[in-house]
Amino acid sequence: MSNTNQTTDAMLVTVTIKNSESIYLPDGDIVLFSLPKNNVITAFKVDRVFLRRSSPVFEGMFMLPPSGDVESYDNVPLVKLQDEADHLTMFLNALYGSRCIPWEKYNVNALRTMEGILLLANKYQIDHLRELIIGLLERDWPSKLDHWDYNEVESRAKKRFFELIDEISMPDPCQVIRLARKCNVPSILPAAFYRLSCIQGISYRHLPEPLQEKFSDRIQKETADFSLLSVEDFCCLLVGRNAMLHVFEDSLNEAFWKALEYEHPPLASHQCGQGLEHLKYSLRQAVFLFHNDLLSIMNAESAVGIEPPQTCQDCREQLLGLLEESREAFWRRLPSLFMLDPKP
Repeated sequence: MSNTNQTTDAMLVTVTIKNSESIYLPDGDIVLFSLPKNNVITAFKVDRVFLRRSSPVFEGMFMLPPSGDVESYDNVPLVKLQDEADHLTMFLNALYGSRCIPWEKYNVNALRTMEGILLLANKYQIDHLRELIIGLLERDWPSKLDHWDYNEVESRAKKRFFELIDEISMPDPCQVIRLARKCNVPSILPAAFYRLSCIQGISYRHLPEPLQEKFSDRIQKETADFSLLSVEDFCCLLVGRNAMLHVFEDSLNEAFWKALEYEHPPLASHQCGQGLEHLKYSLRQAVFLFHNDLLSIMNAESAVGIEPPQTCQDCREQLLGLLEESREAFWRRLPSLFMLDPKP
């Protein structure tokens, strides 16, 4: 059904009522109106029993006795909601087809969809839908280090592919942080803040085209819209970035001194000591090369290319192995480093 009605308010502004293209059930027994957007109200014809079973809020809403004249639309009762049409479309599509929610990893547009669904899942207390969406978000922004490492491998592969076609479309961590705050999803905040801490400097995409080519090898292409952050979250980012560097330095020094305790003949010990000192210096320098991605630096596989040749294999393995062991503790400390621990 595609009828379109028009009404006029007291200010003589014409508002068009348009039936939803995706959620307008022929056998629906109630219509939901969205808030007007650009003078257009979207109508959703749905099944009242289904909504009552899905949401205690809808159940209470539909059980209220009618007050005065009951408004109707398309010969069924009408309920005017205070929700945006886009959010209602995403939410109702997910509610009616929650087992087949479209979700592409690392898709920037998916965040907007998830935000719309989560806002209304929270509002109407639909726990199973909220848990489903949070599970999808946690897949991209995990709370476990091994899941993060797996995602990093996939992410680097995708970045290499998009660089071939001159297009970068990775999700903005600032959008993730804003979503987590608005929709109460604290579990994804540590990973999002860590990713954001690795983004610094001017955005490649914001440079004039002549400068893009000139500085293509020096400018970090991944970018973020820092204006999306609250003042508090921006402070958390600055504090956390500085705290991470101190923790990394402490972990590096501890691994260095433990590696020096490895038993050697006197001559080999002196040579390896110099090599370990050189390796420690190279790891510090890698902080700038890796854009503060300390987890990558602390990963033995990532550090292979910066190992100095004058250190014996056993000493290299000792230092890098000890440093990698500290990654798990480093990861677990991210919430406190970025001041994300629950307030007492």
